[in-house]
Amino acid sequence: MAKRRKATRRTRKRNSLAHYAAASLLTFAVVYLIILPLIPNNRLPLISNPSYPIHPIARNTQTPTMITSVALTISPSSGSATTTWSSRSTATTGSTGSPTYTVSQSGPDTIATPASGSGLSTYSGTTPETIINDAIAALPSSGGSISIGAGTYTFTTTPINLGGGNYAAIGSTNQSNVEIYGQDNSTILAAGTNLNAAILGGLDVNNWNIHDLAINGNMAVQSDSGSSPPYLWGIVLYGSSNDLIEHVYFHDCKTYGAQIGRGNNDNVLYSQFGHNGGNGLLMYGVTNSLIEGNTVNGASDVGLDASGAGSTYANNVTVTGNWVYNVNLGLSPWGLNTGIGIMTGDDGPAENIQITNNYVQGAKVGIDSDASPDTNTNILISGNTIESTRYAALYLVSTSGVTVKNNTFYICSDETVVYESGVTGYSSSGNTTINSCSTATTTTQMS
Repeated sequence: MAKRRKATRRTRKRNSLAHYAAASLLTFAVVYLIILPLIPNNRLPLISNPSYPIHPIARNTQTPTMITSVALTISPSSGSATTTWSSRSTATTGSTGSPTYTVSQSGPDTIATPASGSGLSTYSGTTPETIINDAIAALPSSGGSISIGAGTYTFTTTPINLGGGNYAAIGSTNQSNVEIYGQDNSTILAAGTNLNAAILGGLDVNNWNIHDLAINGNMAVQSDSGSSPPYLWGIVLYGSSNDLIEHVYFHDCKTYGAQIGRGNNDNVLYSQFGHNGGNGLLMYGVTNSLIEGNTVNGASDVGLDASGAGSTYANNVTVTGNWVYNVNLGLSPWGLNTGIGIMTGDDGPAENIQITNNYVQGAKVGIDSDASPDTNTNILISGNTIESTRYAALYLVSTSGVTVKNNTFYICSDETVVYESGVTGYSSSGNTTINSCSTATTTTQMS
């Protein structure tokens, strides 16, 4: 079932960092009550975040080598964003042939047209979620593909109850082997006013491939807080394996851009997560999975999270080549606002986790391994660049067998490079710490 993020562990972090509270209270009030309302839609600029000291050399020369096929432009003045993919670095997605259904718009109508000779029915009507759900339900048991044309498809009617507290405008509880794709970010699946549910979801479905489209959670027009069912995800997949999300742009989702739980071989690649209330991405209780080449710009709790689920371990998950910025929005539906760039172990222990070659900027904590009261095991943190963290570059708690090597930390003198508690089997080598205070551009701190 979908899970609510526990407050206890994150509350513990806030308490361990309590010595910062007095100094930040006044500036917190100034920024949130005076400065932040002046920024349209409360969006913060990419990288040049006014809340954190930025090392100008790293800021101006950082080249996203793992994500060269993706270009993201965000305009803080308008809050608009465009995403283009010039080419695919790995041909993991793309149409597998003629789609089983082609979805398009004609005036107020949405039309799902089956492939010629398929013997399937055509569906049309003014509620796009109904038409797309009809097409999913009509797929043969062996599965099929649905191509959604350019346009904005706004979902307003009662969502599907997927079970376990999961509700979605479009989705399925029993149809595996489904490919749903759009025409890059010109295909927009959007939450209408008070949809108060996920945009797209699957429960106990396998081999789903979702790619080349945009998800707009429209958090500003959702009346539900998102802190309890129905959760307001962008995409939710639960108990599902061999799923792939690639080249999807998630923004303005009230809880998480995407959540994947208790699956195997689930991969999220080369996607964008912008201005989401809780996390950019949560993958929990998954095994043999990959989070690669994604960009997060704007979250409140965690940018990218690979954690256990209660007694179900996250095992053999790689988080590599991602860019995480501005995890400081203060919009957490649970009121936590923990501000962690990349995390493992949150609501359950994790083992055999590789966090490599990522870039984190503008968070309270850069990378966090904390499974207390349980224990994370065999964690590799290597080749990452972390700058402009408020409290610590690395936060390591209740972790056994952690290797920290070849990372670069841009740290001011009043920040902590590594916070450690209850760690055994710690190995550190080849790391570089640069005091960025003398060259950083420091402005008002958020919290």
